[in-house]
Amino acid sequence: MTKFCWGRRRHVLSWVFFFGLTALLLACGSSPGEAPAPAGPTWLARIGNQAVDAQEFQAYLEQQTQRNQRLQITPAMKRELLVKYLEKKLLLAEASRQRLGDQPEIIKELEEMKEQILIKHLFSLKEKELAGQIKIDKEDIKNYYRDMGQMLQFRYVLVDDPDQAKVVEAQWVQKVFTSEAVDSGEVSLAALNESWKKQILRLPLKKPQVVKIDLHWFVVEVVNKREEAVLPLEKVRDQIVRELTDRKEKERLQNWVNSLKGENRLEINEAHNWR
Repeated sequence: MTKFCWGRRRHVLSWVFFFGLTALLLACGSSPGEAPAPAGPTWLARIGNQAVDAQEFQAYLEQQTQRNQRLQITPAMKRELLVKYLEKKLLLAEASRQRLGDQPEIIKELEEMKEQILIKHLFSLKEKELAGQIKIDKEDIKNYYRDMGQMLQFRYVLVDDPDQAKVVEAQWVQKVFTSEAVDSGEVSLAALNESWKKQILRLPLKKPQVVKIDLHWFVVEVVNKREEAVLPLEKVRDQIVRELTDRKEKERLQNWVNSLKGENRLEINEAHNWR
């Protein structure tokens, strides 16, 4: 019985040894291409104690493509961007070493930049919300197309109030001669918003007039008017739709800004010395 068990145990051990040796030989005999690649450094570029790792740089590339959807990043461009990104880290490290972030004037600039960025993103969110609400109808396209052929040139001076406007009107020749009057150059009537268009259409030629446009006072002189042939409507329809869509987006954004004021009336302290 003992001899039988020992013989059976030797048989099992022989098979275990055989399979273990076989596995070892296969591992030793495997080709270099099949072996797992050794782990390399995680950094992509470094100078001194400043380094850029793969995950950090990939996040930076994604940020660039989000800002510019048309950007095609080639391998050569990746290397160039990597160098620029590392240079940025070096500059920021030097700014930190000099404690520039603790200087009051820089803190103020950073706060102003933060405010601008917040407002920019606020407008961006609102534009996306309004994008699907804007409709351009046939009448809008027809009116814009009609105005495209109406060319005009005018000069204007922005003034504080009607009293100053009268002074500027009396000195108009001098204002034009000294280039204080802004020259619009030749523009089409279609390029003007509705407030300007309404006033310009009623003004006589070469006679400065005091007008109020929205909340501002101007002295305006229409220098020239003429008609110009335009391309057939079907060739410019897409352009017209884009222009009108952009204009309506801006108008709705301004209306939204105005709505934030609620029913409160804008008040300006006229007693303050604005000079």
